[in-house]
Amino acid sequence: MELLRRATTRPLRHAELAAASAACLAYLAARLWSYADVFGRDPPLQPDSVDYLRAASLPLAHARFWTYFKPWGLPLLYKLLPGANDVATAVQFAIATVAWLVLAVTVAGTLRRPPLRVAGLCAVLGFALTPLVAEWDGQLLTESLSNSLTALVVAAAIAFVRRPAPLPLALLVLASFAAAMTRDANGYLALLVLVPLGLAVAARGRARLGLALAAAVVLVFALAVWSYNVRRWRGPMQDVIAERILPVPGALAYFRARGMPVRPGLGAQLIDNRVPPTKFDDAPGLAYFRPWFHAHARRTYLGYLLTHPDVSLGKPLRGLDFLLAPSRAPPYGLDYFRPEGYRDPLPRLAVRALYPQHGWAVAAALAAALAAAAAFWRAGLAGPVWLVPALLSAAAVPLAVVVYAGDAIGVDRHSLVVGIAARLGVIVLALLAADAVWTALERRRYTASSATKWNPRSKTRLAGKG
Repeated sequence: MELLRRATTRPLRHAELAAASAACLAYLAARLWSYADVFGRDPPLQPDSVDYLRAASLPLAHARFWTYFKPWGLPLLYKLLPGANDVATAVQFAIATVAWLVLAVTVAGTLRRPPLRVAGLCAVLGFALTPLVAEWDGQLLTESLSNSLTALVVAAAIAFVRRPAPLPLALLVLASFAAAMTRDANGYLALLVLVPLGLAVAARGRARLGLALAAAVVLVFALAVWSYNVRRWRGPMQDVIAERILPVPGALAYFRARGMPVRPGLGAQLIDNRVPPTKFDDAPGLAYFRPWFHAHARRTYLGYLLTHPDVSLGKPLRGLDFLLAPSRAPPYGLDYFRPEGYRDPLPRLAVRALYPQHGWAVAAALAAALAAAAAFWRAGLAGPVWLVPALLSAAAVPLAVVVYAGDAIGVDRHSLVVGIAARLGVIVLALLAADAVWTALERRRYTASSATKWNPRSKTRLAGKG
């Protein structure tokens, strides 16, 4: 627990250090227990898993590895590991365990009251044990690594705000780069959170470091977009046309007016030729469609979103309940991806408290947390660290809009980063608010006690004079 001792602004007492150490050990034990029957099993191969493994088989010197149909972050990790798939899931488990420990210790270090540090440590570690955060480590999908890197980005952002310096800046940029190259939505999250954070740091007197962060994140985002635009856009665009354009008369008319050729069975052909991604290029029945698709599909879709705000904004905002809390229930909910043998380490009540599954309640909590943060800031009780969870919370809704627009199939999985960012922002803001209130009450009590015991005119103590 030396890391925890160094991370905190005031030293923990022995009792609190013992409690924090016990919490970390309990977290490790719970993680091991939940995956005890998963270790050693060959993980199931989802359609996306096959694509990641195929990308991992490409040579690093080949440009296709870096511009494949899937982001290259996860394939790069798999490429660096031995060939067995169960080794990959074990490494994902280890990365996730360490990443969330780092975030928990970092959050605890921002709190001034030692009991709240222990509570903050337990809250973040408990959040890391909830199913929609923890159950992905046994799948050959990006969710596990994406969640872990998101935790590290938040930890690095807090560390950078607390002590703006070149090393924390470099670690934050590296973490955001790795996250963006693992999952496209993470690039948007970094843009929405870290660019404003960098500008805020610059406005507070550390102009070079703050502007360097903002510029670096914009560059990371641009690189992610460039990589996406080579060929990765094609699968999501096929899904959008098949699921959201062809079945909607108004949308179909818009696309047809801009040259999209349509023949009977186009939607079914687009869906049937999704896996593997190269199948789209070889399908004879889509030969008439491909030239328009490659040349005009993205531009037409962007124009449609810009000219139809009820679709681009209205639909995702009306569906915010789903985007913040997609269904877990099998056969089509997210628990479908739960690895065989996985066990929930937390009781249901704790899961519901830390990761509530009512999207509108989460949205209300976001609004309340941001309003409370603004009130604390105006009262002079909020420090710079508050910017990180506040921006994380504020980014949840625009990120949900982007995720919804980006694909039409698997939106529940793709919006996972939205739910994690939203809940994590609320949890950290609640901890900071509790710490600020506690500290303010303690200072007021100390001031009142000092005024009672000391007469400034006579400079004599009044207490005990009888």
